Order: sequence, then structure tokens, then C-alpha cells
Amino acid sequence: MENEGHTGLKLIYDVLYVPEINQNMISITQLLEKGYRVLFKGKNYVIKGVKSIKVFKVQMKDKSFALYLKEKK
Repeated sequence: MENEGHTGLKLIYDVLYVPEINQNMISITQLLEKGYRVLFKGKNYVIKGVKSIKVFKVQMKDKSFALYLKEKK
């Protein structure tokens, strides 16, 4: 999984917390509404910020896209 172009802390507001699922989900629609660009190509997608700066590049795995965020310590 590639997380290229990480540009620092990003906050996404108005999220839904569902403790019964074992992973986080992100809404492409919500990203678009907040000014992000999401570009799909083959088995990858790229999330770009409002100034077209690449925030993440994510690869498809097992018919889904998983974005693994590394926690800084």
C-alpha cells in the first residue's frame, strides 16, 4: 500500500462512528464536497488536496481500496 505525498495532518469533520466495524471507511462524495479531487486509474486512486497537491495514493487489494495511515509516535 502506498501513502505517497502525505502533506501533514488532515482533519475530516462530520464523521460517523460505527464501533461494530473493524475498519474505517471514507466517503468519496464527502471528499469531493470538501474540495478534494479523487482520481481513479486502473487499480489505484489518488486523493489530491484543494491545491492539487497529492495527499495519498492508494492501491486496490482484494477488490477494495484500503488506506492504511501510519500512526506517528
